[in-house]
Amino acid sequence: MTLTIDLPADLEARLRDEAARQGVDAAGYIVKALTDRLSPKGGVPHLPADEARLLEQINLGVSADTWQRYRALGEKRDARALADSEHDELIAISDRIEEANARRMRYVVELARLRGVSPQELMRQLGVAGPAHV
Repeated sequence: MTLTIDLPADLEARLRDEAARQGVDAAGYIVKALTDRLSPKGGVPHLPADEARLLEQINLGVSADTWQRYRALGEKRDARALADSEHDELIAISDRIEEANARRMRYVVELARLRGVSPQELMRQLGVAGPAHV
């Protein structure tokens, strides 16, 4: 699942700075911060390191800016107002999205194997949708 959140510029900058300070990407930092914050009061659930690493990789995708550009180009394509260079850009972004999804699915399969469930079951448990046809 992808969730886009509009943040005030100063908060986004602080999040990115803190993520960089900790040596992680901003998306991974935010997921961890929210997970920690929303964990039951009795303490933070602990995942084995290999599962935590796989979950982090599953949550990586393309940036919100990339999705925004992809949607804008898709709208222009649908309106038949896409320049040749924009068509090439749309194809390149589409390829990057497909590569990211394929990479994520490899991690889903690996985590499912570790947990002894099917990839479909793991995706259901995680609330991860299958590939969308846009």
